[in-house]
Amino acid sequence: MAKSVALTPVPNLSNINSSRWILRQDPQSYTLQLVTYSSRDRAESLVNRQADPEEFAIYHVIRDQRLLYVVIYGVFSSAGTAQRVADQLPGELGSVAAWVRQLDLVQDTVRSTATTDVLAQSDRG
Repeated sequence: MAKSVALTPVPNLSNINSSRWILRQDPQSYTLQLVTYSSRDRAESLVNRQADPEEFAIYHVIRDQRLLYVVIYGVFSSAGTAQRVADQLPGELGSVAAWVRQLDLVQDTVRSTATTDVLAQSDRG
């Protein structure tokens, strides 16, 4: 007879957008790159502490053979609008030096990391 195992519930992280969401955005729009962490848990924790987690996204990159998690905020029609928001970030985000980035550059990074992931997986197989 099979023994039942108690599973720890996973927190609902559905409000955090992912790389797929980033790729669906208008590439001519802008976003704010806020922080980069070596831990996905830290990135998710930051986003989950915000009043509007659905406005954030997390994607990963590989730098110097390290997996890093980048947190971005918002989609803005112009660099000026993004900069005005960056200058007024509330709470713990107010101390972050937000970087205004055009989404096409972020999307290129997401795509190149996805390609790297596929190549790395095929090397293992």
